[in-house]
Amino acid sequence: LAETDFDFVTNVNYKGYFLCVQHAAPIMARQHRAKPSYLSDIVQINSKSGLEGSNKNGAYAGSKFGGIGLTQSFALELVEDGIKVNSVCPGLIKTRLTERSRNDPTWTGEYLKKIPLNRFGEPAEVAAAVAFLASKDSGFITGHQLVIDGGQLTF
Repeated sequence: LAETDFDFVTNVNYKGYFLCVQHAAPIMARQHRAKPSYLSDIVQINSKSGLEGSNKNGAYAGSKFGGIGLTQSFALELVEDGIKVNSVCPGLIKTRLTERSRNDPTWTGEYLKKIPLNRFGEPAEVAAAVAFLASKDSGFITGHQLVIDGGQLTF
C-alpha cells in the first residue's frame, strides 16, 4: 500500500469523522443550552473491520479502529453538552462498493460461510440501526458500537 493511499483512507475514515464532529458539536451544544431537555445524537458509520484485524487491509481497519476510539472519546467529552455519540459497525452490505465482490460466485460462496445468517446485509438494515441510535429509544446508550454483520464477528 502506498503512503498516499494510506493517507487518503485515514483522512476520509478517521480525520473526516473527527472534523465533522468538531464542526457539528458546537452547534448541537448550543441547541442543548437553549433547551436543556433537547438531546442530540451523533452516529458514526464505522465498520466491523474496526473491531478486528484485517488481512491486507490494515489502513482501512486501522482507520476504523481509530473511529471507534473517537466514538468512545467523544461520548465522554460531549455528554455534558447533551450529545450522545455512538457508531454502527456494518459487515458486508449490499452496496455499489461491494457489488464486484458479491458478483464473484467463488468469493461469495466462501465469504457467506463466515456469516451465520448466510446472507449479506441490506442498506435498510444499517439505516434502521442508525435511526434507532438517533431515537429516544436509545436514550441510555452512548459510546456504543452496534455491529450489523449477520453474526460474522461472533463466528
